[in-house]
Amino acid sequence: GGPDGELGASLRYLSQRYSMPYPELKGLLTDIGTEELGHLEMVGTIVHQLTRNLTEEQIREAKSFTLNSMFQRSALPLALTVMVFYFSYSGVLAFIASYSEEIGLVETATYFYLSVAAGTLLSRIYAGRIYDEKGPNKVIIPAYVGFIVGMIIFATTSDSLLFLFSGFIIGIGVSIVFSICQSIVVSRTPPRRYGVTTSTFSALNDLGTGLGPSILGILIAAVGFRDMYLVCAFIAFASFLMYWGIHGMRHGHLPGREIQQEG
Repeated sequence: GGPDGELGASLRYLSQRYSMPYPELKGLLTDIGTEELGHLEMVGTIVHQLTRNLTEEQIREAKSFTLNSMFQRSALPLALTVMVFYFSYSGVLAFIASYSEEIGLVETATYFYLSVAAGTLLSRIYAGRIYDEKGPNKVIIPAYVGFIVGMIIFATTSDSLLFLFSGFIIGIGVSIVFSICQSIVVSRTPPRRYGVTTSTFSALNDLGTGLGPSILGILIAAVGFRDMYLVCAFIAFASFLMYWGIHGMRHGHLPGREIQQEG
């Protein structure tokens, strides 16, 4: 660990080779020490690529402890959009065990996240290419529609197959909305701010996931599970309206590869 971790590890391996009596192990230590040097080269190259064009002012900014150094303002609108979206999804994450018991699908619920994972895997195959070639709207609008429909099915069905199908399309929606919105905000950010942008986006996403169960739990006590999940579907629709107003209406047709940095 630390700034000299890879160099220290490399030197230890390479030093040990000179006292190793067995040629085979001497060669092994040489290989491992060389690999550690390769890690050092990779880390150095990454740091060089991210910092080679920085001005003195930007370097001072990176070292400062201010709101601007901790949050990327250009990422906040879409990060808030995803925060609202994950607020909706947190109802599934937090209460599926209790909900499945109430509707008599406890055994089926054990396979629910397999369905979610299958939907996520499928989305990974095609979503990125469509985003790059045809723009985010072509992939994120169907994802929102699928998620909202999935939440409505999840809220109203007592059939095992429909319950698992809802997990499948919910998984597609969750995967695409998060990854596409994150891709947009990173594409619009200078490379020197990638880390701050990603942390801003993830922090607000986690905030939505964390706040959701506390507030939705109060709602369950008032209206029950099924109506709470219908409210979650409406919240997801509100998140879509946020996306449409922030990015989709004006820029959603642009291929992902053409999205420009915002300084």
